[in-house]
Amino acid sequence: MYDEEDTRQWVVQEFPGVFSGCVGQLKGFAHLIRLKEGAKPKIQKVRNIPFIVRDEVKKELDRLQSLQIIEPVEASEWVSPLVVARKANGKVRLCVDLRGLNENIIMDQFPLPRIDEMLSATRDAKWFSTLDLSSGYHQVKLDYHSRHLTTFCTPWGCFRFKSMPFGLASGAAVFQRLMAQLFGHLPNVTFFQDYILVMGSSKKRYDKEVRHVLHILQKTGLTAESSKCRFAQRNVTYLGHEIDQDGIRPKKKLVEAIRNAPSPTSKDDLRSFLGLAEFYLKFVENF
Repeated sequence: MYDEEDTRQWVVQEFPGVFSGCVGQLKGFAHLIRLKEGAKPKIQKVRNIPFIVRDEVKKELDRLQSLQIIEPVEASEWVSPLVVARKANGKVRLCVDLRGLNENIIMDQFPLPRIDEMLSATRDAKWFSTLDLSSGYHQVKLDYHSRHLTTFCTPWGCFRFKSMPFGLASGAAVFQRLMAQLFGHLPNVTFFQDYILVMGSSKKRYDKEVRHVLHILQKTGLTAESSKCRFAQRNVTYLGHEIDQDGIRPKKKLVEAIRNAPSPTSKDDLRSFLGLAEFYLKFVENF
């Protein structure tokens, strides 16, 4: 019987750069944000940060600065507001409302994959790993000439991103294209943004694929969050689906969410419910 922790131990020992606990940085690439012709700079109003969370916000800003993800700046023609939210674990999450910038960006047209096509690649697989990159977007460097576009203001002054921020309109396509360049040639690997699924029809084949993927990550400077990765699994949950050697099923918790959703009482409610239910339309006959 293969133990997940045994596998975790050897992959961490063999690929210490991938599981360093740090936010990595992709080597040899910097994202240049391209603006539409005639784009006009926007300075948006700074939003109030509740006093009760200011200490936490300041600590998170200090952490991001120490990781070289953001840097202080005195002024910019482009300024977006900071938004503070709570993560599921109770810690603060700092987001920047980049809508003013996003409407002026020329979008990268690389397509995001269809989930059903990705899941079809799991056919015949019996062993699985899921790898979660550490703050994925932040591992992609921003071109120096694009940094000023991401400026945001706080009670402690203005900052701008040195790495690609979450919420950037061009970010999803750029990140997916980079991942495709790294892993698109591997038939037993599928990926959606910073979430990677590695498969094998046998334990030997699976071990080979995991090593191949981790070698690419280490070589290119990317890191994964060990506590969020799963190794040597006979079944996994991936993109809202439960997968094993017998096939693909909808995730039970999401099915329950659909079953327990309130009855629609308006056209907007109905659209919302249909959008929720359509996620699993392939499992419902005559949907």
